[in-house]
Amino acid sequence: MRSITVKAPATVANLGSGFDLMGLAIHQTADVVTVKERSDNLVILQEIIGDGGLLPRETAENTCTVAIVSLLKHLDSNKGFDVILKKHIAFNSGLGSSASSAVAGVFAVNALLGNPLSKKELIPFAVDGEYVASKGFHGDNVAPCMLGGITYIQSLNPLCIEQLAYPENTFIVVLYQYVKVSTAEARAILPKQYDKAVVIQQTARTAALLTGLNTSNDKLIQFGLGDEIATPYRKQLIPHFDTLETEAMKNGAVGFNISGSGPSVFAWCNGEENANQVKQAWQTFMQAEGQPFEIYCSPINYEGVFIC
Repeated sequence: MRSITVKAPATVANLGSGFDLMGLAIHQTADVVTVKERSDNLVILQEIIGDGGLLPRETAENTCTVAIVSLLKHLDSNKGFDVILKKHIAFNSGLGSSASSAVAGVFAVNALLGNPLSKKELIPFAVDGEYVASKGFHGDNVAPCMLGGITYIQSLNPLCIEQLAYPENTFIVVLYQYVKVSTAEARAILPKQYDKAVVIQQTARTAALLTGLNTSNDKLIQFGLGDEIATPYRKQLIPHFDTLETEAMKNGAVGFNISGSGPSVFAWCNGEENANQVKQAWQTFMQAEGQPFEIYCSPINYEGVFIC
């Protein structure tokens, strides 16, 4: 029986005004999935390592195996697979944990089947898997996890995804606090309708972000990393949000916002030296608060999911 092991990176999604549309991949933390062929047509989740027993083991309920089954159905394949999932990205962290598992699963199976689909073509099946956790069809975690870099999703049906330019010296600093914020909860807190003025301002921010990325204009990027749609409501779920933003900007960050649905937050920085300044400021503050946390300091991961 053949087997394969792959890594799928953590992601920072929404990117401020790019709510449900934009995301990027980072280094340092990734889920690892090993898939092995079976002699029958079953997809079995054999083991999950590192989740504390909290994630579902049933094939029809886990993001990784749901994505695999969706892919196999599309390919009309009668192959079966055993799956071992090693979690390094904390779930409900705002770092694309469910997307990473789904991406790793479909990428691994596709490789064992001889790569009938491209990375981009695999995205809808990973989105199917992530739906189990998020209860929404959106690819702003899945796409950068799969492809690397910064991605913009014009639509999922039909599939239209672009990889965006960005300043070469960009570093992302991410702070994760051990606070549970589920994607479903974070989506439920948002209003059902928005004022026209809010929509216009959000559109202005998104246009600024796209233009700023393409032209390496920090002022436009900073404005574009702001958000009118989700941040004003979700920030209440994140301890020390305002202080963390103040510390980031005081130490030279280009921009700051929530990573995904939280509780992680991120700072966009010019270069490693600037990123380390922000990292140190956040470390000093969090240590003084006496609360557990993790910090990742990373250039943008341009590779995405890969075979180990």
